[in-house]
Amino acid sequence: MQRIPVTERPNLADAAAEHELEYSDSKGITGWDESAYYQFTPQQIEEDIKGPAEELEDLCIQVVGRAVENEEVLSRLGIAEPFWDYIAQSWRSGEKNLYGRMDLSYNADGPAKLLEYNADTPTALYETAVFQWEWLEQATEQKLIPEGCDQLNDVHDSIVQAFPHMGIEDVAHFACNHDIEDDKGTLDYLEECAREAGIDTCSLAMADIGTDDQGRFTDLDEQVVEIKSPAILNFWATWCAPCIKELPDLEKLGQNLEPKAIVYLVNFGESTETIKAFKAKKPKLFGTHTVMIKDSSMSGLKAFGLRGVPTTVLIDSTGKTVEKIQGMKDWGSEKITAEIKAKIFP
Repeated sequence: MQRIPVTERPNLADAAAEHELEYSDSKGITGWDESAYYQFTPQQIEEDIKGPAEELEDLCIQVVGRAVENEEVLSRLGIAEPFWDYIAQSWRSGEKNLYGRMDLSYNADGPAKLLEYNADTPTALYETAVFQWEWLEQATEQKLIPEGCDQLNDVHDSIVQAFPHMGIEDVAHFACNHDIEDDKGTLDYLEECAREAGIDTCSLAMADIGTDDQGRFTDLDEQVVEIKSPAILNFWATWCAPCIKELPDLEKLGQNLEPKAIVYLVNFGESTETIKAFKAKKPKLFGTHTVMIKDSSMSGLKAFGLRGVPTTVLIDSTGKTVEKIQGMKDWGSEKITAEIKAKIFP
């Protein structure tokens, strides 16, 4: 293994703009350095990096299997107890994982060692899969590196090949907080990979999830989005004084139920513009422990047989409606939290 200094591409600023990466003349691209590259022998790639990485992945999966059967392992891993059942349920139901990033230590004297495994992290995925490969091609064309160089990098092809095995039957929905640029950029790239794999996709913001006439969650194109977790649906409106009064208590309920269940604030019959204006005017009523969705057509309200707002619907882990509650409640109290847990958790 050798670390070889190299000249930065003269067109780096243009490349950054083409790929919508942040660039400045003084710092270049955040997290990106073209001042040197590492050169490996084929034996080092196969025996010291690729082989050990595959073995480490298998060992990590084995640890998860042990952990869900042994609370002592979960505790030793530093995982908070409220997350234990959630992890076990995901493992036993066979939910798929798409990718992960290993941080390895390697000094060319034996196999690489694992420092950290970031599973399903967004950081640097696009740069690794696409931008890094483009560097190889352009650096070769510009004679910055020798002819015939290759790169241990099949990330893009591997992701595309993985999507058909994810068990996606209809449309793959890609949802995130669109205000977080790193997450949005990564999600856009993953959606592109899914489309390349022949899968129909839909991109949406978390706030744009709604309900259809059967009470199922939908996106803006009325395609069904499956919500697996137990849920609390609180139907509310900006013109409803009791609704507004109980919003802080619903936020507290969401915090008390995390991570096993989600509290959804389902706006009744109002536009996105109206909701955003209200949130901007009264930001302290909303927090990070509830999820805002909308039902502009009021189809969800009708589907659940409700008569007005505020109304709260409790849905258990099987997707069954277990109770409809009309009017205000002290949602943040320990008593009501305990009652809800008894009804929606198996």
